[in-house]
Amino acid sequence: MDDKIIKALLTLRDAGYYTGNLWHIDDIDDDSLDKEEKLEVLHNSIHRDYIYERINDAIHDELLILKHSKNISHE
Repeated sequence: MDDKIIKALLTLRDAGYYTGNLWHIDDIDDDSLDKEEKLEVLHNSIHRDYIYERINDAIHDELLILKHSKNISHE
């Protein structure tokens, strides 16, 4: 990975952003689309309401698991 990209990712992580799951236009296996069309596909796919709902549900679940495991380890 390019050093410039790594630096950008580290900058975002240091600012509190999660960067462990990023999508790239190369993830779209359709050579008939140009870069902008592929970016539009990614944007529309990621910004669906149910995607946000699933992520928020998963975050909530992980918080409960973490809090539960902390309570167990402090007993």
